[in-house]
Amino acid sequence: MKAILTEHAGAGFDDTPLRYWTRRAGNCWLLICTGYGGTLPSWQPLLNELDPRWSVLLWDYRGQFGSSAPDDDLPITVEDHSRDLDALMTTESIKHGVLVGWSVGVQVALEHYRRRRRAVDGLVLINGASERVLHSPMGKGLGADAMRGIIRAMGVAGAPLQTALRPILHRRFTARVAKALRFVKAEADLDHVQAAITSWRDMDVARYMAMTLTADDHVTDDMVDTVRVPTLITAGDQDFLTPPLQAERLHQRIADSEYQLFEGTTHYAIMEKPVDFARTIDDFLARRLPPTATPATPNRHTR
Repeated sequence: MKAILTEHAGAGFDDTPLRYWTRRAGNCWLLICTGYGGTLPSWQPLLNELDPRWSVLLWDYRGQFGSSAPDDDLPITVEDHSRDLDALMTTESIKHGVLVGWSVGVQVALEHYRRRRRAVDGLVLINGASERVLHSPMGKGLGADAMRGIIRAMGVAGAPLQTALRPILHRRFTARVAKALRFVKAEADLDHVQAAITSWRDMDVARYMAMTLTADDHVTDDMVDTVRVPTLITAGDQDFLTPPLQAERLHQRIADSEYQLFEGTTHYAIMEKPVDFARTIDDFLARRLPPTATPATPNRHTR
């Protein structure tokens, strides 16, 4: 069954216009911190399978998709996204919830925990590094420097690159190519993959690359050991963007954490194995959250 979320026009901490979605259901809110370049279509397969009694808040980061960039177009930081979440929670009268981060969203979730730990009931950290996003695939030193150089060059070529890509991003063969090159596994639903790719048509490529470089400057090494809420950490065994070693290290440092490796999945595992992910998340939340924060009879994915 498709999860239906209501779209809203909201504002960030400095009144920057933001697009966000909600589903009001049970007492527990899942506050979804998406990856850079990911919007609702990237999450739809997982949301369709999660217990429908979780309430959900998901937003487009400032400067991406349906959310505006600030007027001064200053560097957009991970801290900015956490402050925007503060504003949206106030708008929706949400006092606390579980932070669900994917990719760069793991950094956003950890940053928000650093800033607002009393409002965080738990963490679900999906296929992401805790910090220095461009250091994850190739390690420190020359590898990270090379990644930063490539991202910087793509930012310089932003407008021409965007113009060249726009005509093909909405074509169905693009999703097939992504599968053929194994950026996404064959198990992923083609329509969902294409919807996620199509959403990139109007992305400001130069701003996206600048945001990625800024995310690479974000660190959480000073606070990861202080996390004291139930935490689920996942990885895909074929994820070359954030290799499992990143998740394993995070698991070792967060005392109250559980770790799940999803075999046969890439960075986009939430689209590749949404049923397995939903089952794992539902079970974790039902076991580890306070009874008042969980649905009375969780969905056990019997279908």
